[in-house]
Amino acid sequence: MIFKQLIPLTILLLVSGCQDDYKDDGSSCGDLSSYSYEFDITNISLEVLIAQEEKSYASLLFGEIYQANSDIIYSDIVFSLDSETKFVAIDSQKTKDKGQHQKINFTLISSAHACSLIPPSTNEKIVDIKITSSYAFNSSIAAGESLKSKFKVVFAESQTPFYQYQDGIIEYFSLTQYLEQEEVYAGNIMQLKLIESPEFAGSHIFFIEFTLDTGEVFLLETPEISFTKA
Repeated sequence: MIFKQLIPLTILLLVSGCQDDYKDDGSSCGDLSSYSYEFDITNISLEVLIAQEEKSYASLLFGEIYQANSDIIYSDIVFSLDSETKFVAIDSQKTKDKGQHQKINFTLISSAHACSLIPPSTNEKIVDIKITSSYAFNSSIAAGESLKSKFKVVFAESQTPFYQYQDGIIEYFSLTQYLEQEEVYAGNIMQLKLIESPEFAGSHIFFIEFTLDTGEVFLLETPEISFTKA
């Protein structure tokens, strides 16, 4: 999991070798202003982690993978949604000339021969994230009913904000609040945590339906999580 999370950063380092658009042999890399680099999300995987305590600043949370049916307090776990991506390069100048999109496979290149490139991103946006459970969460939320309001976004690697500072203290957006923003861009990683403990002790399997504006829908499922009272 940690290796996969470091891939985007590794790619950015590899493609940022020549800051002045020249190769190490002195030859010009050409005008890169007409090129931009993007990635497409092809799949999303889900891991439940035993998380470190939340920090006073926003950052990716690391932890061991939760083992099914192990007793745990709700505040000690994080749902980590990891995007599997395919990188592409878009020649915007040729797109203008030909009036059509032309995608080129994005390949890693040696930093010794690399030129400054625009960091990869995606234009894909999140339409909705639905979360339900196999077991009643409390007396008001039965099995299969929406749990969106019971989660907060503690990390999102995208262009969309997921927190604000209130009186100098970081305040994470609830998943509902996060999704209500005007544009919610997808990204490499999103991490969610429960806001409160389930009212009833017992085992839950959570189901997540992740929908993009491209029409793609990813269905995710956690292992059986056994909650104890905090």
